[in-house]
Amino acid sequence: EKNKIGKDNNQLFFLSHCTAGTELSANQDEETEHETFQMEMEQDSQRFAFRTFSGKYWVLGPGGIQASISQPNKDSWFDMEWHGRQVALKAPNGKYVAPRKNGQLAAQADIAGEVEKFVLKIINRPLLVLRGEYGFMGVRKGSPALDGNRSSHDVFQLHFADGAYTIQDGAGRSWVVDDQGAVSLGPDGTPFLLQLCNNGRLALQAPNGRYVGSDQAGRVTANGEEPTGANTWEF
Repeated sequence: EKNKIGKDNNQLFFLSHCTAGTELSANQDEETEHETFQMEMEQDSQRFAFRTFSGKYWVLGPGGIQASISQPNKDSWFDMEWHGRQVALKAPNGKYVAPRKNGQLAAQADIAGEVEKFVLKIINRPLLVLRGEYGFMGVRKGSPALDGNRSSHDVFQLHFADGAYTIQDGAGRSWVVDDQGAVSLGPDGTPFLLQLCNNGRLALQAPNGRYVGSDQAGRVTANGEEPTGANTWEF
């Protein structure tokens, strides 16, 4: 997945790969190709490697984190922790990634405080097709209800804002979650958090802290306690 990762600390800065060297820093205020990275998941460990637009991978070195190698090695895989609308990255040395005062990235923190948390924006998925354990996600004909057991898919649109996503159907109606956790369509969208899981799946977390899933009858609810099984989706 291609993503932009920005530092959210009162003011938003974007991680950038310096074209004149190998340094990685969080001190840019515009999104360009230099602030765009491709994420690659290692299935067994569920860790991530990050590749720049020029084809270089992040690697942890003695002076900080650089983008300097053509193939990932043991020092290129980062754990990603989900903290609500933000993520934290743990480097191969077991320390959390954060920018120094000059913006350069380093991995020195033992805990994920505010400065170690980043906003992650998925940019190559404006259209979304979901398939769960019982079938595809779709809109019930003539109804605002969603079904999670369809034999054919509907296409939804993702809209990013402040670390979360609203999801719309082709008619401009948005996913909403009611007090019982039922997911349907309405005029005002509920913001969902997207979490990348292994085997090319994702989880959708509603504001109630629960995950969206479907039962065999197709009922779509945000009642899952963990992002596993029927609460994850191929996309």
